[in-house]
Amino acid sequence: MYAYFMKKNKSEMNQKRKEVKPVSEKEMANIREALVARFAASLEPGESLISNAIRDAEHSILSLIVQSNDNRFRLEMEAVALAENNEEMSPKDRLFHALDFIAEQLHNFFADRMLRFHDDWRIYTFKGSELRFRAAQTNPELETLAEQWLEKGD
Repeated sequence: MYAYFMKKNKSEMNQKRKEVKPVSEKEMANIREALVARFAASLEPGESLISNAIRDAEHSILSLIVQSNDNRFRLEMEAVALAENNEEMSPKDRLFHALDFIAEQLHNFFADRMLRFHDDWRIYTFKGSELRFRAAQTNPELETLAEQWLEKGD
């Protein structure tokens, strides 16, 4: 009986996995448009927003990059809402929960551009649900120059 239940339960889980639709190009475009509309005034000249999302039965991930055209500034943010921590939410709702959280973090950053982030995963409670978040602010041009300088030192 136990084996039957486990087999049936596993079959139901696999079916649910198949039912979850990945993030469509249209949804991704809507997310980008919403972020640009909300934060366009906060972007400095030459900065742009890039976003990507993944959604499946286990988790919903939203990645956001704010970068300058001259490669002197790059802010990478990732938020993950896991199904195991947010069982009451659909995969689509988890994705929008991650979007709301990243939007709040970005809003706080743009307030003075001095907010510092953790580049390792941290657990946050946001609007009563748990998610994981990490972010890093870098200067890619400076990092490239430093690498070149270190290579010359060899």
